[in-house]
Amino acid sequence: MHYPDEQQILSLLRELMAENGITAEDLENDLGWQPGRLSGALAGQKSNPLRELFAILSLLEVGATEFFSRAYSLEPGKPALLSIEQVTRERFEESQRVIQDAVTRRFTWKRERMEN
Repeated sequence: MHYPDEQQILSLLRELMAENGITAEDLENDLGWQPGRLSGALAGQKSNPLRELFAILSLLEVGATEFFSRAYSLEPGKPALLSIEQVTRERFEESQRVIQDAVTRRFTWKRERMEN
């Protein structure tokens, strides 16, 4: 590998594998690949086509959008991958704010209507 983007992608892929406790050999077996195919790509000795990257991400249960967001995060040190729990909590909190705003508007509207 000679390109910084490829090195960054492979580095993140190795990181995700470590986070999931999955070895290159495990992924090679799960994908039905010959031994050393992924290991060689991770070491920069072999090319790793994008199609193969997507197959690996699927086994790691990481979406391509999430992967590339994390790979090219604009805020160093801040992970771009969010857990399902974080996304669910943030959506719930946003829903609560929207509902509270709607209730407040309705209350104000009713009060103004009664005053007239």
